Amino acid sequence: MKLIFLLPLALGNMVSSLTIETKSTTPHWVTLSCDSGHKYLFSETEMTWQDARAECKLYGGWLVEISGLRENNCLLKYAESVGLQDWWWTGGNDEANEGVFVHDHDGTELEWLSCWASNTDGVEGRHGIENNALIFGTYQDYRAGCWYDDRGYLKWKFICEGIA
Repeated sequence: MKLIFLLPLALGNMVSSLTIETKSTTPHWVTLSCDSGHKYLFSETEMTWQDARAECKLYGGWLVEISGLRENNCLLKYAESVGLQDWWWTGGNDEANEGVFVHDHDGTELEWLSCWASNTDGVEGRHGIENNALIFGTYQDYRAGCWYDDRGYLKWKFICEGIA
């Protein structure tokens, strides 16, 4: 977004302008071929899992349900093409039963799991009881396309999914 200000100068009728570049914080949906009839929103802000879940509902969607390798790869390719390297909250969680991952939107069990990323200490990405929500990695390294079971009170960016 560009903001342009006109500044009157005291010397005659001269006018000078100042342009300030600002980063957009308006989220927007993108239609991808990941899941027919669906659209996606990659957030620009970090939130807890619960807050991200509520934010997606506010936008008319839900936290992304990555239902298979094709959708996982499609989201990864898009993120890489636009330079998004981060961890992203998904709707996958095991809040009700440790180790039994379900989609938050409809409660169905995940039928597949991606690779598990390790953290910087080398700890494998599946943790215990306090780690109950899945994040999806779009970094250009060993985390690309992998998931990590993390604590829902931490703040990460998130991906919403909705009907196109």
